[in-house]
Amino acid sequence: MPIGTARTLLRVSGTHVWVVALDRTENTRETVEYFRARFAGSALQFIPWFDVADFYNKTVALLTTQMNVVRLIIA
Repeated sequence: MPIGTARTLLRVSGTHVWVVALDRTENTRETVEYFRARFAGSALQFIPWFDVADFYNKTVALLTTQMNVVRLIIA
């Protein structure tokens, strides 16, 4: 959807969040650092997705714990 149409439908005049989709998750930190350096001194904030994905982080921690228990049982 064009940004102009989205702004009209949402009745807003600006943008408060932009999302950058990468082809590889491994490039996230490098890309965030690039944007932080590129826009240093501006009011923009660059936050990697995994810092704001609370449910994802908790799920990874839970599954890691479960796998460690299984490894302990097998050992």
